Amino acid sequence: MPRPPLPSRHRDRYRTLVVLITGAAAAGSVAAVGAASGAAAHATEQKQAAKQAQVTAARAAYDRAVQAQQLAVAQAQAALSPRVIVKARPTRTVVTTQVIHAAAQPGSARVGGGSAQVQGQGQSQVHGQSRVQGSSGQSARTTAQPGRVTAAAPRAATPRAAAPAPAPARAPAPAPAAPPPPPPPVVSTGS
Repeated sequence: MPRPPLPSRHRDRYRTLVVLITGAAAAGSVAAVGAASGAAAHATEQKQAAKQAQVTAARAAYDRAVQAQQLAVAQAQAALSPRVIVKARPTRTVVTTQVIHAAAQPGSARVGGGSAQVQGQGQSQVHGQSRVQGSSGQSARTTAQPGRVTAAAPRAATPRAAAPAPAPARAPAPAPAAPPPPPPPVVSTGS
């Protein structure tokens, strides 16, 4: 047989009871999910903090090792290189005059003829190398070679020790190689 319908009073109680139970269950599930996600976030944060502490400790150890290695290298280089000590020493300035090409004395010279004429008190012709006495009581050394005539600066007539010959001039360094030519231009047919 069918059940008789519930009176309205009972029906309202059941409806209120179902609403309360459903609300409590929803609130309980939301609280449980929040608590679980909070616990998971806290655990993740602790793991990341521990990992960051390990990374920081490893980085500090690496920095100490690098600093120790750089110090060892600097000490090794300091031991290998001599120490430079600057001392003030007495100095002396020496000024010398060296005539590379003296002006021609009065007279004439022929290039390529192998002889030169030098005029002083008297006239003399020079072939090869000789000394010629000038009007001032000084002597000049003249060298005549085929194709070249040079005369040294006048010197006093008093005898002196012979000075060493100047060092020969160095040959100039070879010119650097010319850079390669630029590549040919690229011609485009327009595609």
